Amino acid sequence: MQEVEQEIAETRASIAAEALTPVRDETSDKDPNYEWARMEMEKAQVQGDGLRARQSDASTQVASLRMFAQQMQSDSVDQQDLMRTAKAEEDNYLLYLRKREEARIGDALDERRILNVAIVEPPAAPALPAHSVPLYFLLAFGLAMAFSVAIAFTTEYFDPTIRTPDEAQVVLGVPVLAWLPAPEPAILRPSSFWIGRSKVVVQ
Repeated sequence: MQEVEQEIAETRASIAAEALTPVRDETSDKDPNYEWARMEMEKAQVQGDGLRARQSDASTQVASLRMFAQQMQSDSVDQQDLMRTAKAEEDNYLLYLRKREEARIGDALDERRILNVAIVEPPAAPALPAHSVPLYFLLAFGLAMAFSVAIAFTTEYFDPTIRTPDEAQVVLGVPVLAWLPAPEPAILRPSSFWIGRSKVVVQ
């Protein structure tokens, strides 16, 4: 609390001392407009220096890009030349292979004494196989049917069972006096009985 009162007293003393100090007017020969213009000029000079530095950097980058573009154009021309050279070399290689094959065929014909032979059309691989799957399937189905019919006829031919009186007469060579049909299976008739008022059926 005492410190606060002391600070207040010091502040009041300072205010009183300033009030007793006489006011003096000072004049200067400097023009404020001139000073403002000078400061603005200095700022403009600084900005101009910065812009000139940026312009120099931009000029350097533009020159570098121009050199790069020229180099790319030169490389493109070289690439086109190389592509044309490669195409020509490929054509020459294919021509060499064709001539070599023709020479080989000519030598083979000369060895066999065959003259006046020319290749009308070079051989080519067929787009579809010579034998298709459906054809094999039809052949297999036909063979299976024929084999099944053959087995049925063979089994019937070699079966010794006598089924009719005519077959018995032909096989035994004697007349048939009587013929009994095969007995039919017995059919069980249901029986029923009453339990109380309910009827029960037994199979």
